Amino acid sequence: MSKIEKIQQLVEKGRKKYIIELARQIHTLEGTMKSLAKGYEPTLAQDIYRSAHRLKGSAPTFGLHRVGEISERLCDLWEWSNRLASGREGLATILNESGNHLIRLKIEYEIARNQADLVTEEMGQASIPSGGLGRILLIDDDDILRSYLAEEFAICGYDVDEAADIDTAKRKLYDNRYELMLLDLMMYPQSGYEMFKFLKEDPGMKWIPLVVLSGRTDLEDKLRCLRAGADDYVTKPFQFEELEARVNNVITRNRQFEQIAFRDGLTGVYNRRFFDHQLLIEVDRSKRDGEPIALAFLDIDHFKSVNDTHGHQCGDLVLQGLASLVQANLRATDLLARFGGEEFVVLMPGTDSKTAQLAMERVLDIARHSVVAYDAGVEFRITFSSGVAGWQPGLNAHDLVHLADAAMYRAKEEGRNRVVCED
Repeated sequence: MSKIEKIQQLVEKGRKKYIIELARQIHTLEGTMKSLAKGYEPTLAQDIYRSAHRLKGSAPTFGLHRVGEISERLCDLWEWSNRLASGREGLATILNESGNHLIRLKIEYEIARNQADLVTEEMGQASIPSGGLGRILLIDDDDILRSYLAEEFAICGYDVDEAADIDTAKRKLYDNRYELMLLDLMMYPQSGYEMFKFLKEDPGMKWIPLVVLSGRTDLEDKLRCLRAGADDYVTKPFQFEELEARVNNVITRNRQFEQIAFRDGLTGVYNRRFFDHQLLIEVDRSKRDGEPIALAFLDIDHFKSVNDTHGHQCGDLVLQGLASLVQANLRATDLLARFGGEEFVVLMPGTDSKTAQLAMERVLDIARHSVVAYDAGVEFRITFSSGVAGWQPGLNAHDLVHLADAAMYRAKEEGRNRVVCED
């Protein structure tokens, strides 16, 4: 073996070890960002900057230039943490942008891992936890191909649900929230085109991106799908790496669009505009199908004193912390939105008022025993007052909002720190 070959072998060995370490670094970054979303801690912000700075300097040495470029952008985002002892205004925005960069790092990791022929067993605990890249629904009646794709996407870091037919897919769409659907056109007994019809008739589903998989390369089929609302069209046979890249691009674009149009800039939960839209959809569905639906209003108790005593920056951290706590303790099908100020709403499809009251009482009990924010050595603990109302025949969306809001004020009048159900 020549000297050049030995050097190349050594570099490749080092590259493989670095890729394994890269997975650990990404996992650590993800955990640190989640902790910061719950409450600002200067040392955690500095940890992010140091990790990004380390990646920026070392990644290009092993040929991972894209990792270095992405890490440099993270450094620029968190450089301020070395100068400020307290939280920075706009932390939620910084965390959101950092989350997008983290997604790109995961993609580069997967590309590098595949190029280095690192099998999953060799990665061990260093492999990236599933679910970080999004939840997708894979609809295909080919059991072998569907299972293969589900396994590959899971290895890459996606949560994957499978459906072998259109009816199963519809039930899963009602029970869960997905960031993308992968749909095979040529299925039996119902073709993939039936899904386009279903999505068109249900406005609550039209925002879910759709990527078509098809064995047909006919231009007419492509145009028909794209004009019907497909976000992409991939023909079989395909390279998985290309398919995964297309899926990730669609999910990333949709997250960015959703963040701008439908998310509250401070807390990251849905905004009033999206809530109003979804409430109309769910009430119409209840009228049509007779399914129960409940709405809960919640308002932070004595929130004004937090702002007056500690400043609006701490008030923002409390809002972010409570939003994160509530979101973490809801079902996937429940919708949390910021209604305005320190008020939030929770829309619960398929739930009656009493069940919703029990759910909110459980969340309130968790809040009572939790620190929702932390700043400069001060722990912030809060309670909230909540009002719950269930839809009944004859009510419209405005009536449901009014009933839940009235129940919340009753909770405040009765002493706060409680959940009241409006019969």
